[in-house]
Amino acid sequence: MVSSNSARQKIAAYAMLWSVVFVWGSSPPIYNYTYKFFSPTVMQFMVFVISAIALVIFNFKHLKELNKSYLAVAIPTGVCNTLASLLQKIGLLYTTPANYAFLENLSCVVVLFILWGVTRKKPSKLNVLTTILCIIGAFILSGVKISAGMTISKGDALCALSGLLYGVNIAVTGINSKKFRPSLYILVQLSTSAVISFFNMLILNSLKFNGEPIVAIKYKFMLLPILAVVFSAVVVNVLCWILRTKAMQSINTVVVSVISPTSAIVTAVISVIIGTDRLTSNLLIGGTIGFLAAILSAFDGVKLPKCK
Repeated sequence: MVSSNSARQKIAAYAMLWSVVFVWGSSPPIYNYTYKFFSPTVMQFMVFVISAIALVIFNFKHLKELNKSYLAVAIPTGVCNTLASLLQKIGLLYTTPANYAFLENLSCVVVLFILWGVTRKKPSKLNVLTTILCIIGAFILSGVKISAGMTISKGDALCALSGLLYGVNIAVTGINSKKFRPSLYILVQLSTSAVISFFNMLILNSLKFNGEPIVAIKYKFMLLPILAVVFSAVVVNVLCWILRTKAMQSINTVVVSVISPTSAIVTAVISVIIGTDRLTSNLLIGGTIGFLAAILSAFDGVKLPKCK
């Protein structure tokens, strides 16, 4: 029997995780708005810097708790997360958005195998089933057609590597989530991302593609877009990362990796509602399968009563 306190903690963890999914799924319109004033790399740099500053203020009384163990884990996961974002941006130049979206969701498979290899704990049949359903749902949702010939281009390879790095971030964070204070862990991770994103901004501005910078530095400071950037940093970034890390203390990391991609379903639904996209069979079928995988994953660890 599961204790009432344990059950409440798990319910709270799922509430936090689904809140993160909804916020991350509804945030693309905010990003699209800010991109009218800031290039993606400038936006990314500002968000990480503001996030790091906000976390320093939030953790001011606990900064003395930072030690080498935080740095040893959070810096590598921060590097993985930031490089994954960078590889996505470059990979998209050489592949289709459909392949890009599908390959990113390979992270849930990566998480499954990393946890199996590190913890030596064999994944449950439900973990395997929900991971397979997650990939199938992402495949259909993305609109990738086998008949069209999904060849592995350098863009596909970069996006697949991005999914691998996202998976490493999720798996390592899940393994170590109970060892650290979530807000301090995220402080180190996002501070690492802030440093990398600064050089990322400069490098992508200097590298050329068809005679133009891959991502040119562009900025136009106005009150409303600045407020949107601050919201993205404090709510979409800081709050959501802390909530997801906190949720990992009570939820199987494989389950987290299956539920997280459903943010793409939220984005798709919002796009249909506001008229920027249309309802297609791919969206309906792929989204349903992905959502089913997320719901089934919630039964991880639940023991059903035996029939007499």
